[in-house]
Amino acid sequence: MELGNSILVSFKGTSTSKIQITLGEKIPSKSGNPLALLNASDASFNTTSKARRAWLTAEPNDAKTYFPQYASQIDEAAAGDKSTEVFVGELNPSIDEQVLRVEVKDTTIPTAYQADNVESTAKVNPSTGELQLFEGKPIFSNTRVIFGKPDHNILDADKVSVAQVSTMVAEDMVA
Repeated sequence: MELGNSILVSFKGTSTSKIQITLGEKIPSKSGNPLALLNASDASFNTTSKARRAWLTAEPNDAKTYFPQYASQIDEAAAGDKSTEVFVGELNPSIDEQVLRVEVKDTTIPTAYQADNVESTAKVNPSTGELQLFEGKPIFSNTRVIFGKPDHNILDADKVSVAQVSTMVAEDMVA
């Protein structure tokens, strides 16, 4: 999937009479890597993130109004429980000729749930397992489904200071 395209991933049952609609989209990454920036036209230096997902909750009959081509898949998801997921894979789904897109908004202000579950909801550096911070505060990444062009707000994590790196190197040498 190329940047600028979204995908209708699936319809999923819920614990209520509603369904959950999953949308996915690759989001452009901010890159502080000079090598990647100076080779932006070379596909092997791709700085695009993995696809991000966002969800909508819907009444099955209303979803069938806007996605009539998937009426049987919506019925199947609605008839199941929250583990029932019916995959679709439609590129650039739309409602009334408006394409659905995923928008990412990073913030340091958590929702109540995120505040109670910081370790499992804040962004994590995949190479170190440490929380990513912005101005010393954990970064929370929220997604939503929108119409039209997304206005992403992606926060750059604080850089590790030279003093911290020196301390880490010194500790490694002693060990």
